[in-house]
Amino acid sequence: MEYQEMELLKQSDKSTVYLVREKESGQMWVRKVLQGNHPVYLELLECRHPYLPRLYSVNMTDETTEVIEEYIEGESLQSGISPKEVFLIIRELCAVLEFLHGKGIIHRDIKPSNLLMANDGHIRLIDFDAARLYKENLEQDTRLLGTRGYAPPEQYGFAQTDERTDIYALGVTIRQLMGKTGQKPHYQRIIAKCTNLNPDKRYRSVSQVKRAFFSKKRNLCIAVAVFGIALAVLPGIAYWRNVAEEEGIVESMGEKVLPVPAEPHWDGETGIALWGHVLESGSGEDEEKYHWRLYRKDTAEEPEPDKDLYCCESNMSSNTQKDNLFYEMNLAEYFEENGYYYFTVSAVGDVKILLFDEPLAALDPAMGMAAVDLIDQVYRAQDKTVVIIEHRLEDVLYRHVDRIVLMHEGRILMDTTPDELLSSDILKENGIREPLYISALKHTGLHFSKKEHLEDIEELDYEKYKMPLQQAFHNVKIERREPEGETLLDVRNVDFFYGEHQVLKNVSFSVHRGERISVVGKNGAGKSTIARLVCGIIRPKNGEVQLKGQNYMKMSIRDIGRMVGYVMQNPNQMIVKDMIRDEVELAMKLNGFTEGVEERSEEVIKMCGLYAMRNWPVSVLSYGQKKRITIASILILKPELIILDEPTAGQDYKHYTEIMNFLEGLNRDHNITILFITHDMHLAIEYTDRSIVFADGECIADGPVYSVLSNEDIIRRANLKKTSLVTLAEHAGLNPENFIYNFIETERKARQNG
Repeated sequence: MEYQEMELLKQSDKSTVYLVREKESGQMWVRKVLQGNHPVYLELLECRHPYLPRLYSVNMTDETTEVIEEYIEGESLQSGISPKEVFLIIRELCAVLEFLHGKGIIHRDIKPSNLLMANDGHIRLIDFDAARLYKENLEQDTRLLGTRGYAPPEQYGFAQTDERTDIYALGVTIRQLMGKTGQKPHYQRIIAKCTNLNPDKRYRSVSQVKRAFFSKKRNLCIAVAVFGIALAVLPGIAYWRNVAEEEGIVESMGEKVLPVPAEPHWDGETGIALWGHVLESGSGEDEEKYHWRLYRKDTAEEPEPDKDLYCCESNMSSNTQKDNLFYEMNLAEYFEENGYYYFTVSAVGDVKILLFDEPLAALDPAMGMAAVDLIDQVYRAQDKTVVIIEHRLEDVLYRHVDRIVLMHEGRILMDTTPDELLSSDILKENGIREPLYISALKHTGLHFSKKEHLEDIEELDYEKYKMPLQQAFHNVKIERREPEGETLLDVRNVDFFYGEHQVLKNVSFSVHRGERISVVGKNGAGKSTIARLVCGIIRPKNGEVQLKGQNYMKMSIRDIGRMVGYVMQNPNQMIVKDMIRDEVELAMKLNGFTEGVEERSEEVIKMCGLYAMRNWPVSVLSYGQKKRITIASILILKPELIILDEPTAGQDYKHYTEIMNFLEGLNRDHNITILFITHDMHLAIEYTDRSIVFADGECIADGPVYSVLSNEDIIRRANLKKTSLVTLAEHAGLNPENFIYNFIETERKARQNG
C-alpha cells in the first residue's frame, strides 16, 4: 500500500512521525519510524479498544520499527477542564489502562499530552514509544525512558516497571487535570497513594484506583436473603437502524424490548426522525423522555451499541400531548460527511429504584466483578437507588454499599452498615458465607469493634492485623500430597471442534482414584465440553481418552456411564420420574438389571441422607434435596468418577454447605473420585485439593489449588478473580501460596471439629 507524506508531525533522534494519506482511498494515517525494536507494537496490533488508536500494520527490522496507525482528530488534554469532564476522562483512562495491563502492556508515559479528546467526545491514549511488555523476574528494565515529573523512580533504573508505574503517572495526571477539585482531602489521599515513591505503597492495580476514586457514599443496598422471593426490574430499550446513503434510504426494524417507541423511521435527506409516543416514558402527564444516539460508519454494517463509538447522543424531553401521532426531531445538523448513519432511540421512564435479583448467578469471577461495576456505573449515571439481592456478598462488596439488610425466614435480622455486619458473627450464624479475608482475620482470634473499616480490604488497618496474621498463618512447610490411587482417567493431547471452531486444543491431564478436583475457567473456556467429552457424549477429533487404561473409543456410552457419572447443574433437567424411589432405580432398570435393584437403591438413598423420604413424591423436595436425588441416581450404578457441573449454583450458603459436606463425605467414606466444574473460587479453596484451569480451550494450569489460585498470571489468563486471601497475604508480608495452604488446613480442621 502506498502513502503520500502530508506533514511532519514530530522528529527526534529516537523517532520520526508523519501524517500520511493512503493514495488509493485518500484515508489519513499516522506513520511512525522508530529506532530499534518495539515488540509492544506487535501486541498492540491485535488489540481493539475504543480508547486506543487502531493499528493498521507493524514492520520490524533489526534497526527500526515502522508503524501505521489511525489518525485521530482531536485535541490534547489541558488543565481547566470542567469537573464533570475530568471524572469522565479519569473513568475512561482507567478503563483503557485496565485493558492494557490485562494484556501485560505497561505504557510508561501517561501524561495529558498523550491523551487526545477525539471529536466523538471520548479519549484516545497515544504514543506507546516508551511502552514495554511486562516480564517476570527482572530486577530492572533494559530501556530507561520516561517524562520528568510523570515517571516514578523505577523508570530510572531503580527497579522493573509494572502496573504501579502507570499508576504513579496516572496520579500525577489526575492531579494536573483536576486542579482545585483535586485539593479535596478525599482526592488528595488517592493521589498521594498513587504517587508514593515506594511502589509497594501505591495501589496495586488500576481497578483499585478506580474503586477508591469513585467509591463515595452512595444510596446502594444489598439484601442478603437466606430464604425469600425477589422481583428484578430492569430497564428496557428499543433499538432500530436506518441507513442514509447518497443513493436513497434503506429502512429496517430491529429487535424490541419494552418499552418501545412505535413505527420509527427517518429521512436521510432531510434528517427528520419520527417515532411513536411511549406512554410510560417521562414523569408527568404531559412529559415524555427519550435518549438517542447517532452512529456513522464507512460500511453498511449495523453498529454494535456496546462496542462501536457514536457520533453524538443526547437526552430529550417533550411536552407534546399524547394524542399527537409522532414525536419529531431534526438530525440534519449532525450529518457532517457522506456515509452510513444509524440512529437509535429508547424511551426513558422515571424509575427511582433499580432492583437486581441475584445478578451474579452463572457468571465467572471476572464477569461478576464487571457486572457489579456496571451496576455501579448505572447508579452513578442515573442517580438511582439500587437494591441488590445476592448470596455472593464478597463479590458485591467489590463496590461500596451503604447498607446491608440480612433476612431469615421472612424477618429482617439486621439492617446496618457493612462494617458493623462484618465485625459480628451473625452471617455465619445464619448460613451466609463471610468474605474469605474476614474469615482469615477471625481465625487469628481478633475481635472487631463496630467502627473498624472492614468493608474494603485495601483500607484495612494492616499495622494492627499484620502481626496476628503472621503468628496465625506463619510460613510453614507445605505438605504436597501426591495422588496414591490408580489412574482412572487419562486425557492425552485431545482436540475437539464444533464444526470448524476448535474449542479444545491439545488438552492433557489425568485423574487418580480418590481425588477431589476443581475444573475452573471463564465462561466458554471449554470446561463443560471436556466434561461431555469424558462422558463419551462427544468424542475427540484428535488425541486419546483412556478409562482405567482402556481407550474409550471402543466403549459405548452405556459402558462409559457405568464408570463415569455426570450430574447436571439443574436437577430439574435430569429428573423424569414422579417418585423418589422410581427416579433412583431408573438407571439400573435401563441398564438391564433385574436383581438387587431395590437393595441397591435403598443403599444409595441412605448414603444420600434421603431414606426417610424414599417413598415421597419428587415434587415436595427442595432444590438441594433434588440435587441429592440426581446424585443418588448416578451412584446406583457405582461409578468410580463423578463429574458435577456447578453443584452449588443459585444456592445460599446453608444449602451450599449441606451439599458440599455430603459430597465431601462421599469422597472420604466411599473413595469416590469427584470433579467439580465451577466458577466458585470459594468451593475450589475449601473442598478441592487440585485445580485444572482452562482458558480459550487450553489447559493452562494443573496443580494444588493453593498454588494455582495464588498465581496472578494464571488468574489473569483464565479470567478468574484474585482471591481476597492473596491480597491479605501480600499486605501482611506473607507468602500467598503458603497463606492459602494454611487457611485451607485451618478451615478443614474447623469443619471436622464441627
